[in-house]
Amino acid sequence: MIKTTVTKTTVIKSALWIFACIAAHTSQATAISLKEPASLPQFTRCHSDIHGTAFYGAQCTQITTQSALGSTTLNVLRARALSTPKNNPLVVITGGPGTSAVSLAWQYLGFFSDIQKERDIIFIDQRGTGKTEPFTCAAAGDINPQLPQQQQIDHMHSALEQCAKEYSAQALIHINTAQAASDIEAVRQALGYNSLNLWGSSYGTRVAMAYQHQYPATARAVILDGAAPAAIALPRYAEHDAGAALKQLFEACAKQAHCKRTFGDLTSVWQQLLAGLTVQPIQASLTHPRTTKTASVTVTPALAANWVRFALYSRELAALLPLAIQHANEGRFTYLANLAQAASDSVQNGMHYGMHAAILCAEDQHAPTVARKAVSLLPSMPFARLNDLSPVCQTLKTAAPAPDIFEPINSTTPTLVLSGQFDPITPAFWGEWASQNMANSRHIIVEGGHHGVSGLGCIPELMASFIDQGSHTALDASCVSTIKPTHFFINAAGPALRSSSSSSSSHQEAKP
Repeated sequence: MIKTTVTKTTVIKSALWIFACIAAHTSQATAISLKEPASLPQFTRCHSDIHGTAFYGAQCTQITTQSALGSTTLNVLRARALSTPKNNPLVVITGGPGTSAVSLAWQYLGFFSDIQKERDIIFIDQRGTGKTEPFTCAAAGDINPQLPQQQQIDHMHSALEQCAKEYSAQALIHINTAQAASDIEAVRQALGYNSLNLWGSSYGTRVAMAYQHQYPATARAVILDGAAPAAIALPRYAEHDAGAALKQLFEACAKQAHCKRTFGDLTSVWQQLLAGLTVQPIQASLTHPRTTKTASVTVTPALAANWVRFALYSRELAALLPLAIQHANEGRFTYLANLAQAASDSVQNGMHYGMHAAILCAEDQHAPTVARKAVSLLPSMPFARLNDLSPVCQTLKTAAPAPDIFEPINSTTPTLVLSGQFDPITPAFWGEWASQNMANSRHIIVEGGHHGVSGLGCIPELMASFIDQGSHTALDASCVSTIKPTHFFINAAGPALRSSSSSSSSHQEAKP
């Protein structure tokens, strides 16, 4: 494995392992022809009521797979190549778990505009999502924020248990990562593609790794953005990983003169806020930034930490975190709550809570402990109890996971691993852990990245070059060093602005 760590001044290049399998993958991609057109499923214009989305250029079809236990119809979207397509498309696998790849296709296509010049881009609704046997359970996400915290947790658990009783038991046992990989292979065969390139983000990386492990002969190249192997055991390490991300954010603020001068020791400010909320939770009247509905919310340490965790997902939202934390410590929670709401809205709209719980119960709950290097003086992030689904796993009768799902996969498929330095849920540790037995991989850590870096700076061009070549050997990633940590807002007007009269490191402060 090759690891490239992008820092402020250098790009560290390690030795490159080149295996004969690269040539094998590449030759496969051109030697085998597609099926005859008459045997292929017919794509038509997408319709929202049938396929879950509709936008210009989107083509949809439904592919039925057969097994000993019955049949399943998979919802598939294709964004056609802009020229004569090569016979190894890019399959996009979204995260969650619990998001519909087809419904989100219009949001993701921009990352792959260069790849689409010569390749089809394929989106498949995983079982339990979108229009593929959806296990939505919207009631689990429809929680009154004015209820006491434990009542909110109990409501979520009760809703999931009720939904599990109403969902097909046979369909439930097929909601797992190995089955998702098998379904991708079924789509490949049905559409006549000779091999596949895969891009996965967050939980989607787990599916991508399962595919390259189960079907190495047809996995041409793989991109993992924010690796989330089954060993991540959500939410077991989530507090630790979010705390590490928050610590790095505080350190980044301290390196910016105006941020340091404005907010001081942010670790102390944050710990003081949590200590105060532990002694006395605060009743706050908060207005939703999108719906403008007002609710009275009891702010506890767990809720405040969960708000910060959500904001850390986004590079843009994290720019306001120091200011929001300072306000919260003064008893003003509007900024912090609004940041979290903006982040969670983007995640929760269209989330299939039942499918999410099914994956965590089928896989993450069974993961053995992974040895982690101790990190000293991490900021406390006591939110895990809000996201613990273990109480409902007895009701969700999922299939037992294969033992090897919790081990790093052995693979010679060309693999590009991407991690964001400030990622609070899939940090670089998991990219390193997941790729340790990938003999033909390269790990790039983006200094200014958070959760999901595929749209930042030159990353889209790097991904296109990697897919085009089917190899990372000649990939020049030096441009990634220009993706720096965000400039933090020092007040409502924004970050400190660089002086127009000087090219030095001096700054002038923005005025409110």
